[in-house]
Amino acid sequence: MAKPAPSIRTILVLAAALNASMAAAQDGPQRSRASDVDSEHAFGQTTGADTEEPGAFVPHLVIPSRLGRRSGSFSVTSPSLELKYGLVENFSTSFSFRGIASNVHNVSAIGDTRGLFATGFGIQGRYRFLDRERAPFGMTLQVSASTDQRNMVAGERGRSDQAEARLAFG
Repeated sequence: MAKPAPSIRTILVLAAALNASMAAAQDGPQRSRASDVDSEHAFGQTTGADTEEPGAFVPHLVIPSRLGRRSGSFSVTSPSLELKYGLVENFSTSFSFRGIASNVHNVSAIGDTRGLFATGFGIQGRYRFLDRERAPFGMTLQVSASTDQRNMVAGERGRSDQAEARLAFG
């Protein structure tokens, strides 16, 4: 008999505890901005133009989930723990660890998967060209690369390598 995968509730509780403990341990300098709004993650997955202050260490936990039940059972959560660091003024970098909790059974066109897996990692660099304290708006170039050993949507095995460049305004 197969060992059951940890419940989504257990994973969420552990992720929240990790996020709270890392935030409490953070000892980098506090942000000082012309505005109290940090535009880097202003609206969920929307990326703004702010970067981390030099010397600031910021953990960032993202836990997207995909749930459905058209046929069979479908539940996939793909948490990512990103560790951000401000290297110098207007430039920050980050390293992320990625995983997946999958419970897919009897869904047409998708193979059955069940388990908790470490899938890959990612790196990112952000350079702010325009600072909103000195310009009418902020503009940042973000370059990132990641690799995963599983399909992050369905949880099936398969390698995925990605590279991305984007301009963020805020």
